[in-house]
Amino acid sequence: MTQLERSAEEKMLPLPFMVQVVMATAYWPLQILALTRMRGAWRFVALIPIAVFLGSSGVGLAQNSNLWPLFGLFLLPHSAIFMGILWPLYFCFSKEAKKKSSDTPEPASPSDAGHL
Repeated sequence: MTQLERSAEEKMLPLPFMVQVVMATAYWPLQILALTRMRGAWRFVALIPIAVFLGSSGVGLAQNSNLWPLFGLFLLPHSAIFMGILWPLYFCFSKEAKKKSSDTPEPASPSDAGHL
């Protein structure tokens, strides 16, 4: 293996790690928004990633592992993907989201302008 090929491989090695860090960072704002904006069953579904995170971290703690935070941290990118799928579904199928978008007042028609 030449020096050029080796350096290219070394540059690509941290890419999965960087993607994981970005997705793990993106998860927390998505989760907080979901818990503050979603209602009813949508909020319950939004709690699933937190339950899985706490459960996997709890398994690590129960095993007396000093790496127990990694159990949950490795799941954060998957949780971000879950939330990335949940938000569009919420906006498409939620009655609350549709109600908020329909609460905007309609523009006045030209025929109503003379009656002001």
